[in-house]
Amino acid sequence: MSPRSLTDLQKDNIHDLCRGNPLVLTYIVTLIKGRPDDDIEQLLATIEYTGNIKSLYEGYWKKIQANGEIQHLLALASRIKGVIDIRWLQTWRGGPVALQRFEREAGHFFKRERDASRWLFFHNSFKEFLRTKTMEVPIGRPSEDADRKYFRELATHAGDAGHSQFDQIYYWALARDPVAFKSLVTQEYFATQLERGRSHDAITRDIRSALDYALELQDPLLFTRLVLAGAGVELREWNMQHTEFVPTLLRLEEHETALEWILDDHALAMPPEPALRACLELLDKGFSSEAREIFDLAEPLDYLNGRVISRHENPYPIIKTWVEVATRFRKVDEISESILRLTFDQGGDDYRGNLLYWQAITYAMLSRWDEHDRVLARFPGIPDGNYWECMVYFYSLPELARAGDPVRVPREFDKLDDMMVDEGLHRRCGIEHANVCYKLGKSDAARMLLATVEVPEIREGNLDAPNKEHLMEYRPFILYYQLHYALSGRLYHDEEVLEEIATHRLGRFYRALMEISSIRAISTSNVGEDFDVSSRLELLITVFEDFEGWAFHHDTIEAYFEFLIHAISTLKGTAIRSFCDLVEREWEDDDGGSDWSPSLRRSIVMYLREAGASEEWIVAQLSLIEEMMLSSGDASGKVGQCQEQADAWMQVGDKAKARTCIARMYKETWSVAFRRDYQMEWWVDWLDRANGKEPARAVERITRLCKIIAAVKPVTEGDAPAYAADALIERTFQLEPDLGLQALHWCADNEQIYYFRALNALFKAALNRPDSNVPILVEIYGNFLLPFLNDHVVESRTTRAVVEGMVRGLSEATGAFFTRSIKRFLDCISVYASTNTWKIWRRSLGLALRGAGFALGDYGMVEADLETVDPFSTFLPDSQNEERQAFERDLGSVHTGDDLVRVAEHRASNFYAVELIAQFINRTDIILSIGNITRLIDLFVDKNYASSLVIHLCTMLRDRGARRLARDKKKTLVKVQDYFTLEDWVLTTFEDLMHEDREDTRALLFSVLREYFKRHWYPQNILDILHRLLPLMIDEVPVMEIWHEIERYITYVTSSVNVDAVACTFQEGRHLQTMMVVYDLLLDHVDHLVSSLERACLRTCKVLLLENAPDFKDKLIGRCSGDAAITENLLAVLQAIACRDPAKLTNIIPHLHDLVQSPNFVILFLASGVLWQLGQQVHVVRNTTPIPIYHKLVLEPS
Repeated sequence: MSPRSLTDLQKDNIHDLCRGNPLVLTYIVTLIKGRPDDDIEQLLATIEYTGNIKSLYEGYWKKIQANGEIQHLLALASRIKGVIDIRWLQTWRGGPVALQRFEREAGHFFKRERDASRWLFFHNSFKEFLRTKTMEVPIGRPSEDADRKYFRELATHAGDAGHSQFDQIYYWALARDPVAFKSLVTQEYFATQLERGRSHDAITRDIRSALDYALELQDPLLFTRLVLAGAGVELREWNMQHTEFVPTLLRLEEHETALEWILDDHALAMPPEPALRACLELLDKGFSSEAREIFDLAEPLDYLNGRVISRHENPYPIIKTWVEVATRFRKVDEISESILRLTFDQGGDDYRGNLLYWQAITYAMLSRWDEHDRVLARFPGIPDGNYWECMVYFYSLPELARAGDPVRVPREFDKLDDMMVDEGLHRRCGIEHANVCYKLGKSDAARMLLATVEVPEIREGNLDAPNKEHLMEYRPFILYYQLHYALSGRLYHDEEVLEEIATHRLGRFYRALMEISSIRAISTSNVGEDFDVSSRLELLITVFEDFEGWAFHHDTIEAYFEFLIHAISTLKGTAIRSFCDLVEREWEDDDGGSDWSPSLRRSIVMYLREAGASEEWIVAQLSLIEEMMLSSGDASGKVGQCQEQADAWMQVGDKAKARTCIARMYKETWSVAFRRDYQMEWWVDWLDRANGKEPARAVERITRLCKIIAAVKPVTEGDAPAYAADALIERTFQLEPDLGLQALHWCADNEQIYYFRALNALFKAALNRPDSNVPILVEIYGNFLLPFLNDHVVESRTTRAVVEGMVRGLSEATGAFFTRSIKRFLDCISVYASTNTWKIWRRSLGLALRGAGFALGDYGMVEADLETVDPFSTFLPDSQNEERQAFERDLGSVHTGDDLVRVAEHRASNFYAVELIAQFINRTDIILSIGNITRLIDLFVDKNYASSLVIHLCTMLRDRGARRLARDKKKTLVKVQDYFTLEDWVLTTFEDLMHEDREDTRALLFSVLREYFKRHWYPQNILDILHRLLPLMIDEVPVMEIWHEIERYITYVTSSVNVDAVACTFQEGRHLQTMMVVYDLLLDHVDHLVSSLERACLRTCKVLLLENAPDFKDKLIGRCSGDAAITENLLAVLQAIACRDPAKLTNIIPHLHDLVQSPNFVILFLASGVLWQLGQQVHVVRNTTPIPIYHKLVLEPS
């Protein structure tokens, strides 16, 4: 209804009723719209509004109080998630007649989307009013049962055909129906949504809603499922973060899916810059209201409203995008004013000029010349405005000429000529001026201008950075030679120029640019009618090959080929066909490596399509690209390949193939990827638990995980697969040493590990085995492995655990033996540790000794061995050092507990408060009262950084007998802290509280987790600590049920790699003793390719023989009967022992006599030498059959 159709009296009446409230006005206008004049007065008389919006709602509610069906439909509508689908309601609630009555009575409170059957509340205030009102029972109090009844009704029908089934879990959770809810909560339920393209935000919102109910139910298995599902969504979101596929969805007419990816309950669900770009696609598809909403949400208002932009920021990409898109939504002057309002802490003039340039160019592209002129009027008022105004003319004048404007072109060309009189401008952009003259048919003027400009110099440029516009740096060079060839009528190159570029690092690249310039000159002049481009194509295509020490970025190469193909497309004849044939031959000889990546091939194909290549050839090449595009690369790269391929198929009109690519894209997102690949270590942790519960399938599980680690390695970056392999070797060795050694060898043979780091993990496991001989392990570790560990490994948690395991294991021996072993390990550190690791080793050992209660001095160590150097201490600002010193002076005056409290109250916000107070409490003799301790806790309990101090103070309270008070303070601590992740101290505090009251603590844990997940969402972090969290939730963790859920998760996140293609087979463990397996590991290095490792092995063998290592001598002799090289090296060890302590070898004399009979002279000689050292008579039987190798070394006489 138009305002003109209302009488003045009705307008006044509406004005009085609204009282200036725009929402009430919206309701009234919607109510009376389309109604007969006779009804309007009657309808207006029913409106009750006293200035509070609730009064309007209450008046309406009274009006429909007798209409139970309308009330029921409103109750359902207020609980429907997102858009209200009226057609869906109609199918199961009242039919068409009831819905018509509902629309007549309540329709004015809703707005319609482009589809009249999709409704939204005009304002959430009415939705909340209805939700509260329809929860009331007759006595007027809210009833949760009434609320749940409506959600149960919605949940029952959410799975109906024609309606999204994805909302079921949301409704069942709010209906608080545990049976129906649990039946839905599976990883498959959410995985299906991912595969169908539902947005991450929508799925995550449902998972978090479901997780809240799972925590209310205190169900650990449901909790685990939902966290795993959330982690899968998070992983997929990570892999898709750099892929803009929303425009592809819009082109595939999947409008609702695309909008769900952009908007989530009227908030942006994607970064602002791609959201802005999506607005243009939405406008083209007719979604103007949605595009406007997205634009309003995505505007970079903090920049546009004058916030100072730091020199460290780069807002240019998003502001430039905003300028281009804003031309469709904002008035021209609003955009210009926003640009000029931009504020920078340094410079900024180029930013403003460049952005105004893009604003003007955008209007020129849209042929909106009046707005284009308004932008031009802004340039004289800004620094360097003349330059930017000229740049606009260089673009817009040829556009105006093509549009056939006979008035504007000469007028604006004269203005440009007048401006270009300036020498500075002529020097900066004289070539562009000449180019415009040439394009406008003013060849004489162009020739004269070209003669007065400097020849562009040859320069390095910035071709290795990701920006297609970097090729613009070479535009002056290209334009100069294009004009030179066109205006001079000569297509050959000046010898002087060719000689200069021949010596340049980028000589081939510059030569190619000159060739392309000559090609472009042909299409704009009458020269070179007999020009043969085919002879030059090979140089132009292979220009980027064989550049030593130089990496051209993909964007630069792509821009080059776009430039080249555009030039060739201007030629007559078969130039494009020749180009297609040549690149096809090049690609047949290439395996899709860096020179001709799938992305580059696809770009070239699509440029050739624009240039007129045959559609048959285009389709054939796209099919070949699709076959190879996923053969390598990480998850994010594969996702990008699928999206680009889908776009390409859309351009050739094949929607079916485009949809197939999008489906493959969804599948590729299920992949462990960089920065999300370190999760594999917790997989190993739970595999170990499952193996402990069900050892019969241990080999099968370990084999599978080895294959998975190997399969995901090519699609990840960093060391995550190697760390996971280390953990798997450690846990497998701890379970079954022989199986652990097999895993080590397989991982080493397949290059899955850093060998010495993996050995370190294996020794950690060996030290924890109950049948280990710790003193002998310490000897092997110190002499064999320690020399090869770098500082990163030595500083790791694994090495600290190894040293602690040594001390713990050795402490079970007698005092003298313990001291001897520790001192021998210290000797190994002194002799074999590098300069980088020597101090780290001593500190680790010192801390382990002190932790076990041993005095450092008894082992030749001092307190200085425990000191660490803080690498950041020298960088503290003077102000912070002064704060610390002032705090320390205050603490120096503390003599009582009350004094300490006063200082703490005064200095609580000090940067060093927690550290210095903790140090003071630990070293002081002052007795703190319970009141003092309580006051200190209250000061720091809500500060994130003070948790360790608060826990220590609570322990002091408990030690003073105030156990209940200490418990209450700890409960307060875990409730009031707003932690981003559930840190170690949180879990430790809960574990401590569990010892005192399990049920109360468990209830507190679930309450804290519910609040935590409402604020934060880091499911991967939760999975890292799941092994500590679940025992707090339940007395006996259902390990196998949890493991089966984790197996499902692993299957999902590795579904995009071919795990079964990895060959891996392990034999069942032989249940060997730990030391037998460690001896085998050591002796495997007797004849190692790395000589230093071989020497360390032989040295360790000597030490073990001298130390009478149990069973080692038999192991060593057993190896002497095999490979000749191994036997020779071991005999050298035995010879050293014979010289040092002959008695050690008396029981192996018979074995030595057997070796003397060897046909190998070296073995015979070494064995004889050992026997001679032992005082034995040697009888050698002459062997007339030489060993095979002699035939290769000695030529028989002919």
